[in-house]
Amino acid sequence: MEQITFELPLHEQTRVLIRLEYLFDHLDGFAKKKDLDSIFLTLKTIDEILTILERSNLKKYLLAEIKDVSNALISWREHSLANVDKIDQLLNQLNTERTYIESARSRVADILASDEFLKTFRQKCNIPGGTSLVDFPRFHHWLSQDKKLIQTTIQAWIKKFESIYRPIKLILSIVRQSATNSRQVAEDGFYQKTLDKNVEYKLVRVQIKDSCNCFAEISGGRYHITVRMVHETEDGSIAQYIHDVKFMLGTCKI
Repeated sequence: MEQITFELPLHEQTRVLIRLEYLFDHLDGFAKKKDLDSIFLTLKTIDEILTILERSNLKKYLLAEIKDVSNALISWREHSLANVDKIDQLLNQLNTERTYIESARSRVADILASDEFLKTFRQKCNIPGGTSLVDFPRFHHWLSQDKKLIQTTIQAWIKKFESIYRPIKLILSIVRQSATNSRQVAEDGFYQKTLDKNVEYKLVRVQIKDSCNCFAEISGGRYHITVRMVHETEDGSIAQYIHDVKFMLGTCKI
């Protein structure tokens, strides 16, 4: 039976990385299709990624996360049951990404933001109806080009993101693998847990069966978390689920 996973980042920098991961995954899916709607969604997703990059200090976030994850792996390496070869492989990957990020002369956002067509598209798509033929004829002329040419242009833009998508994927993969999992029950749709004050958690994960007629809302901070199982009522509003719900709780220590 399939599981649905809900997550709560406990640090702002982790939240930013997860948002970018979400957008990159959608970007990859949209970019593989050649219909006009998918092309538009590809450009719109690029716009959303650039907006996050412009508003956050991603370089600082990535370097901080790489440092935290590396320190945790080094500590785990001393454990008698540790897979030393696997840990060393991850440490080498993290070090490679750190070196690349530190040596980068230009931000990806600056490189792509300088593209005149993308710049105009971003301005127009943030105006209701701004990409219509009346407001943005250049866009519709661009869409009328040979699809192979359009795909070549799009892939060139996406390739610029590789240097940040790669470390994000690596960091979040290690963080999620660090989870300590336990079976829990949200009694009458409610669960609360006090976290160890001596442990720096980055992420909380809740997994429930897809057959459950509810979804998880997770809130909290460094010292405690609350999980509410909620569902949509007949009138379309959201209310707490009043039945016990079994779920898997994962607390990621890195």
